[in-house]
Amino acid sequence: MGKKTDKLYVTYSEHSAGGHSATSAGHASSSSSQRPASFARLPFDHCALSLKPFENPVCEREGIVYDVSNIIPFLRQYGNISPVTGSPLTSSDLFPLNFTTNEEGEYIDPLTFKVFTHHSAIVAVLKSGNVYSKDTVERLNIKAGWWRDLITDEEISKSDIVTIQDPNDTKTRDLSNFHHLKNALKVSSAEEEGTINLTNPGLAKAVARATGKTTASDASTAQSSKAKDKGKQPVKAQEQQPEVKEKEEKKAQSAFSKGLVSSSLTSTAASVVTKNEGEDLEEEEIMFPQIKDKSYLRLVTSLGPLNLELHSDRAPRTCYNFMRLAEEGKYDNTIFHRLIPGFMIQGGDPTGTGRGGQSIWGTRFADEIQRSSYKHDARGVVSMANSGPNTNGSQFFLTFKATPHLDSKHTVFGKLVGGEETLDRMEKARCDGEKPLRDIRLVEVEVFKDAFAEWKGRRERKRGYLEAEKSGKKGDGEGADVNWFGVKLKPEEEKEAGEKVVKKRKLEEQGLLSGLSGLGDVGNADGRGDERKKKKTKGFGNFEGW
Repeated sequence: MGKKTDKLYVTYSEHSAGGHSATSAGHASSSSSQRPASFARLPFDHCALSLKPFENPVCEREGIVYDVSNIIPFLRQYGNISPVTGSPLTSSDLFPLNFTTNEEGEYIDPLTFKVFTHHSAIVAVLKSGNVYSKDTVERLNIKAGWWRDLITDEEISKSDIVTIQDPNDTKTRDLSNFHHLKNALKVSSAEEEGTINLTNPGLAKAVARATGKTTASDASTAQSSKAKDKGKQPVKAQEQQPEVKEKEEKKAQSAFSKGLVSSSLTSTAASVVTKNEGEDLEEEEIMFPQIKDKSYLRLVTSLGPLNLELHSDRAPRTCYNFMRLAEEGKYDNTIFHRLIPGFMIQGGDPTGTGRGGQSIWGTRFADEIQRSSYKHDARGVVSMANSGPNTNGSQFFLTFKATPHLDSKHTVFGKLVGGEETLDRMEKARCDGEKPLRDIRLVEVEVFKDAFAEWKGRRERKRGYLEAEKSGKKGDGEGADVNWFGVKLKPEEEKEAGEKVVKKRKLEEQGLLSGLSGLGDVGNADGRGDERKKKKTKGFGNFEGW
């Protein structure tokens, strides 16, 4: 740190004398000769040709970004040369880019949501066109050895990763080095009109979408409409967007907030938020804890029926997945691809290989294993097949005996309640290894009781009841005589008559009406029944009627 020494400090005399980097005078004198007199740097979100913010960005392999509506006319006019470097460049060497934006319209990393600035290191994957932070790609792709795009999951190589902006490299974005600025190359207005003929069909569509022009194949059909629409001015994108309507019904929210306020306080990459909002709950998150009933269905197989009881109250997510797949017909005409006598029989894979099958959400879902979960403690237990923790899809199996070693590893979601003879025939089927010689086919699934559909029906009826009550129309219209739980209510007349019949029956059972022939029915026209009803007795009452 000291002058011509390896000391980690500077003495007062050295500091006052100057001539080293610790003083402002020494730093200015040492670096003034290295810096250019004037330096203009192109921002990463600007087109290198028009020097304006791009709308439809494309880039070349050197990482130079253009707007597609500017670069194509330039290449056509000046014979396929790069506007920045002057080296050969054709339209097939251009790759469309996909920038991710946040709510404020700022460009961000799609995985870390960090906002790109003029000091960020930015890279792009040419195969997918996705733009990431350089740190994200280094940690998740290069160092991890994972050569797939982080969003599209398509296979990539190291050569597909190009640098869009490197804050330490100022030469590539120095405007004084741009070829088209040095030679004053401009695109004439004649080149901006006409059709587009590109070898890259994806780029041709992007150019046509950005410029509003047609491709060469569509030029003949567009000439007639072009003359008609020539005098029309294009409508701005903001005018084309419809107004966002407010939500008519607010979603149910959990007790936990979205965490936007705290993240905006502690993170420089997050947008500023000053009001906490509850995290929205999906219908399934509300429904699963409220399911208290079982579900029942029948598996119609080629060897006979299997009646199952599903534990919708203990494993609601697993049962819901099974019921929805059955309703969509995903299990219809599938085979039981694996059979081990004395252990289990496995099916539920539409491919029949044991390596396929997805859940209704399209992804693997978590196990539902708790202390109160059912165990593999008997014959006919229905459980989910998986390839490890939290990898459930659509495959399931039925046990031929108790298998306690599978507890806490597989989610038990049902049991056999009918069709034991069918299960016996399955176990006796001949196998080639673990595959039955003759296909045991699951023909269809018949649903008897769906606890989830019943819950949804109750919720809809409750919602309709509340809406009718809020609008002041309670008791009018169809379904007004049905309560929240679907039970039909009796009219007032039937209620009163029913109460009178019940009271009369009670009196007859007690023998109090045996000697009262002239009193008629309870609550008759002369009103004596009402007087008897209102009269209060003390003690054992009056025994004259006996």
